[in-house]
Order: sequence, then structure tokens, then C-alpha cells
Amino acid sequence: MNLLLWLQDWRKRRRALAEVNAIPEPDLVEMNMSRSDLRELAGMSGARIARMEIMAHLHGAADALDADPVVAKEVALTCARCGAVKACTYELTRDEGPRLGETGFCPNHATFLALSGDKPA
Repeated sequence: MNLLLWLQDWRKRRRALAEVNAIPEPDLVEMNMSRSDLRELAGMSGARIARMEIMAHLHGAADALDADPVVAKEVALTCARCGAVKACTYELTRDEGPRLGETGFCPNHATFLALSGDKPA
């Protein structure tokens, strides 16, 4: 990612975090979301979100995630907290393309497989 794109993404995340900080507590309760969880989600880079979506699709779980916002929130939080960024980036950007059999490092791997009925795309 070049510096200009990184800066644009950073500014977007800063605006999103400012919006999160302005949300009244009753609205957070209604959303069933803590402010800290919402901050983590709002602070996710575009690249991290894209990797999460690609990984869900690779596992055949994208439609199930779209249909279940509670599970989608947990998957996104797990991704936001993930320490396997290098492995994920490598696997999803390989010249040969990603391989489902090589995604066991992903902390959402088992969830994605369960959502897909263990029938990867």
C-alpha cells in the first residue's frame, strides 16, 4: 500500500473513531455493542476488512455471515484482534492464489467452516 492510500485509510478510520465516540450510551445498548468493540471495528483498516471478506468467501461462509449479524460481529472482532496478519496477507496474495488447506492459522477458520457446513467454495 503506498503512502497516499495509507494516509487516506488512516484519515477514514480516524473519522469513524470520532463518530463512535459521539454515539450516546443508550444507542450502544440498543446495538448490543460496547464502545470498545465498536472502536475496534471502526479502526479496522480497509486491507484487514478485505482480507476478512476474502477469507470468508474462500471458506464458503460469506453468505452465512451476511445473514447473521451477531456472528459477523464476532468474526470481525476476531479479525480485528488477529496477530496472524503476515500469514494472512501472504496466503491471500500468493501468485498461485489462496489455498483453503493453508488457512488453519486464521482464528476464524473453524467458524468459517462451521458456517459453510464444511463445504468450502
